[in-house]
Amino acid sequence: MSQVMLNLQVVKSQTAKGVKDMGDKMNKTLKQMFEKVKKAEQQSALTLNTSKQIDSKFTAITEKIKASMKEELKGLSSNVNASLTGINKKQSNLNIDVNKLKDQVKKLQ
Repeated sequence: MSQVMLNLQVVKSQTAKGVKDMGDKMNKTLKQMFEKVKKAEQQSALTLNTSKQIDSKFTAITEKIKASMKEELKGLSSNVNASLTGINKKQSNLNIDVNKLKDQVKKLQ
């Protein structure tokens, strides 16, 4: 059973790391996008219309990123759930095997 618990810890750890890495990449990408927009505004003294266009494009990009991240998280969640289900089944089988072994030991005594 300790191997099952170890496997469960590994799955949890890998999942947490995957989610953190995805969040870090997303933050880095968003920071880069914010910096590019900020530099463009500072360097070219954009007109209100141009600024609105940039905001609109930035919002569209941000929405696409959010939707993409949501889909990736759904997939990751689905994979984690499948892994946990598999681990739970293995643990259940191990419990059954342990109970059988206990019964056999009792019979031998």
